[in-house]
Parts: sequence; structure tokens; C-alpha cells
Amino acid sequence: MFGVFNRRLLTFGLLLILVAIIIACGEEATPTDVPAPTQAAVQAPTPAATVPSATTAATAVAVPAPAPAATPTPVAAPVAAPSPTPQAMVGPSGSLNVGMAEVAPVSHVLHLQTYSSFKYDTLMTHETMFRRDQDANLHPMLVKEWDVDPAGLVWTFHFEEGVPWHTTFGEWGEFSADDFIFSLENVTTEGSRHGNAGRVRRDFFCDGCSLTLVDDYTVRLERPTVSVQITWHSFRNGGSSVGMISRKHVETVGEDEANFQSVGTGSWALVEAKTDDFRRVEAVEDHWRKTPAFKEMTWIQFGEESTRLANFMTGDLDTGQFSLDSIAEIKEQTPEGVEYMAFPGQILWRFNQMGHNYFNDHESHHGDNPPVPLGDPAFSCDIPYISCNRDLNSEEWINARKVRRALNISIDRQKLVNNLAFGEGEPWYVNYWTKAQIDKWGLDDWTIPYDVEMAKELLADAGYPDGFELDMIVTDRPPGSDIVGQAVATMWQGIGVDVKIERLPYVAYRPTLVNRTATQYHSYNNTPSTPEPLNFYGVFHSTANGFNFGTQHPDLETLLDKAAATPDESERFAVQIEIAKWLFDQELAIPLFGENMVWPLSARLGHWEVGAGTIDWLGNWEDAPHR
Repeated sequence: MFGVFNRRLLTFGLLLILVAIIIACGEEATPTDVPAPTQAAVQAPTPAATVPSATTAATAVAVPAPAPAATPTPVAAPVAAPSPTPQAMVGPSGSLNVGMAEVAPVSHVLHLQTYSSFKYDTLMTHETMFRRDQDANLHPMLVKEWDVDPAGLVWTFHFEEGVPWHTTFGEWGEFSADDFIFSLENVTTEGSRHGNAGRVRRDFFCDGCSLTLVDDYTVRLERPTVSVQITWHSFRNGGSSVGMISRKHVETVGEDEANFQSVGTGSWALVEAKTDDFRRVEAVEDHWRKTPAFKEMTWIQFGEESTRLANFMTGDLDTGQFSLDSIAEIKEQTPEGVEYMAFPGQILWRFNQMGHNYFNDHESHHGDNPPVPLGDPAFSCDIPYISCNRDLNSEEWINARKVRRALNISIDRQKLVNNLAFGEGEPWYVNYWTKAQIDKWGLDDWTIPYDVEMAKELLADAGYPDGFELDMIVTDRPPGSDIVGQAVATMWQGIGVDVKIERLPYVAYRPTLVNRTATQYHSYNNTPSTPEPLNFYGVFHSTANGFNFGTQHPDLETLLDKAAATPDESERFAVQIEIAKWLFDQELAIPLFGENMVWPLSARLGHWEVGAGTIDWLGNWEDAPHR
């Protein structure tokens, strides 16, 4: 959900963060009909969901005609009866409609996918190597079993046999070990957009790495060094996953065509989609692992939360992404049969401080075809919170750190919780760590004080007694980024910092994260990192990764490499604490607050376990039951 906030609140600009009562308002958009859903074999209630008209042209996929319903065979009775009692249907039935703030762009070739595209695929249609349960325990998926030698250098993966590819776009046979190798090669194609390309390169195709096809269902990976992250970017965690694709399909039709044809092995098969509008999937009957309870599911994009809320209140949506004030409104109106799935502390808001890319001499950025090319300039030296010198003891670094400290301690986090999370949350002080991890590893005494006067003194000491101008980027993803950004900008005005807010679509902003040219503050959120904080540290701050959230430094890179090569959990977490402490002490982390997440469920939909790291879009949708 990425901490969805009601966009009706933007009308008021949130000029005063101390305002305790936020009046919800907004003009309801006039919806148009969503494409008619496919009828299930047994007639079930089919809500007539509505969506705003699409504004972006996209590829639509024809929906195959439903198979005719089978006639149930009556059970023989010892005595004659007027007519047999109808039997309960076996197999998926009925429809689900899900209201989302964003529907991923249509794209299915790995190296061409943006974040939301591969996140959707790995949650729905394209299975991964492993998956994790709600407690982050690892379970096999396409990998049936795996072995690691005592030194941790040789991995052997044994894959499931007899797993068929979806047949919406033709017959492509069954998944094999060769498809696994092809998928990893594809995601690491030069210039790949995929957010996990860097980690796959590092773990499977490093210098000295060898990935060998042993037989049709076995692959062996040999590495020169230990890596504990092999299973992390391959489990079912949406944005942290790599879904498998078919070599035969891509090489037969070509990448241009395959990019708009969803061919996976998941419990759901995509049958119709339109970028910025909707995605419809159908249950794969007799699926090798789990057949969904529902026959079909449609995710519908509503840019305005007021429209999303109205459709849920009228019963046209079964669930969806909602801010906490919308949840309060649903509870007040008490629609018949509505229940809730609640996930405390599952949205962690923060600022990404861009422009601290001090490791431009790393090999990832150089050569004829660098895996992580850099834009020009890679970082700027004329911004108060960015040092020209990467030496932590230099005067330039110390002054820039004072500015960052001033910005950090002039944020009243409790007021953000009270006014933006409606009290459903708590201040947060360590990026990417879950509450359980913070408590277990002794980070619960780390705090960031709220001290406006000290912030003013720090700015004066750094050479900015009258403040300065600061550029902030807010995007349409995550929803609520604008409100959080405006709230903190109001606080920063109290220490003389004049914030200039620029609003951009995330797809327009992301290239600056890839080429490391962004220099602004950027409001953002994530669910807590699973299974360990290193998972997100490696994604967001590694020099070798495909994009970066503002900080890459030789000291930080050394710690990241050390943690990734430490097999013992206690020793590895000790290094991760060093990473957290380095970012904390250098004021390169500005965590804000943790927000609870709640998904309302219509009377048609029951509760299920969604799995670790998938709370923002939910996961394990094949387990979603009828109610």
C-alpha cells in the first residue's frame, strides 16, 4: 500500500501539521465501466466495478471464452428421490475486484521491467525460486530442494518437474533448469531496468562465479566467496524477487512481442490488461502447487482515493489500498459483512537524501559497458547537506553533516504520527529494520530528539544562520508522499529552510536514481525489510545495484560486502548494526514514522496469511478464501 493517504487532503495543503482534525472532501469522479468480467462456471455475484477512463494507451489481451460448466453427476440413493440434490462445485468460482492506487505497466521481459511490473508478476503470475511465510521462514517454490557445501561456496538447486507454462499465448512446455539460467541471464542484460539486476550479477555472475546446467532440473552455482543473499532476491516478495520466464517463448516470438505476453507458471494467468487502468487474471485450474478459490480477479486503478472508497462502500470492490482516515470512515459507516486484516507497523516512512554518491571510482561505473553507468554530474558540491569531500573527518563533511543533523532533529515525529497516521503508528529511528529486529538486536534505545533551537545552532555553525533553500521531490508513488513531504517542509520552515517542492511521476524520477544524478530530498516508504535489513541495504545503497537511494560510499560498501560474506547470523547482524550505525551517525538516514496498515474485506472475501514483505500489495492471493 505504501502508506496510502487520502488525496482529498491535498486540497488543504496541510499548511499546519498541528491541525488535529482533517476534513475529508473531494469531487467524486464520474466512472466508466470496467471491461465485463469472465463468467465463472457456476454463477456467482459479479460486482460491476467502475474505473476512471485510462489516460495511457496500452496493450490489451483478449479474454479467452470460459469453458462450459460440467454437469454434476447425481449421487446414487438407496431409494428413489424426486431429484438429486445439487452438488457443491469443485474448483475455483466467483470474482474478486481489488482497488489499487496504481496498476503496474504491462511488461513481462525481465530486463525491460520497471519495479511495479516485476512486483506484480512475482506476486501473481510468475513464480520464483523460493517463498517466505509471514514469519519470514524460507520455503521451496520452483526450487524443490537445495544443497550448500560446508564452505558455503557451491550451491546445487533441484527444480520441480512437470510445472507447465501458461498457455494463454501458446504451448511452451514445462519449466526447466535451462529456463532458470535464461531468466537470470535476461534480468542482467546490459542496460537492464530491473531493480534486482545488480544483485543477480553479484551473486550468480560475479568474477569467478560459475553457473552450470547439470541436467534438465538441476543447476550448480560455484562462487569464489560466500554470499548469504542467494535466497533473498529469489523469494516471493514482490519487489525483491526475480520471476521465471520461458526461454522458448521469448526466443520464439522475440522480446518485443514477449514483453506484452504474460507467460509464467503461477496460480494466476493474466488474460487482460491495460496500463494505468486494470489487470485481470484467471485461476489456473489443477495448478501444480495451489489452485485459487476464486475463478478470476481484477485489479483496478483508481487515482483518486475518494473514488476507490466510494466503490468499496457500494460493494463494487472486495478490498483495496486505503489510508487510515478512509478505514476510519469505512468503520463509521459499517457496511454489512465488512471485516479487516490489520498489520501493525508495516509502512515505514522516511526521506531519501539524494546526492551522496562518493564511490564513483567503483568498477561498476567504469569500462566500455559499465553495469551501472553514471550520469554527469554524479553528485553536486554546492548543496549545504552534500559534502564535496568523502573524508568523514574533513571540514566539508563535518559541516554538511551538521546541516543534515539540523534537518533531522527539527522533525516532530510524534506529530506526524498523530496527524498523518491518526495515531495508528509510532516514531521510527532506524531505516529498514522491523520492530522485532530492533528489539532483538538492541537498537531500541536509538532515538532522534526533536530540538528546533539546537537545529538553528547547527545551521549557524555550518555557515547558514539564515537558512537555505532545499529541493524536495514528491512522486505519485508511494501515495501519500506529497502529504508527508508538505508536513515536514512546514516544520523545516521553522528553522529557516525554504523548501521547493517538485511533483513528478515516479517513472520520470526513477532514471535519476539509476544514473545517480538526483540531489533532492525524496519522501518515500517501504514495508520493513525481510528477512534481514541487509536485503534493503543491498538494494538501496550498494554501488553495484541498478539504482540507488542517495548514498554510496567506500566505507559503506566495505560493510555491505562484509555482511554479505558472513554466514553466521549473529556475526552478520553485528555487521548490519555497524551499517545502521554508520548511516545513523553520518545523518544519512532520516526515518520518520511507522504506520499501521489495514485492508478491509467485503463479505465475499475471508482472511488469509499473506507472507513476509508483501503487505503493501498483499501476497499469496491464491490462498484468498471465499467467506
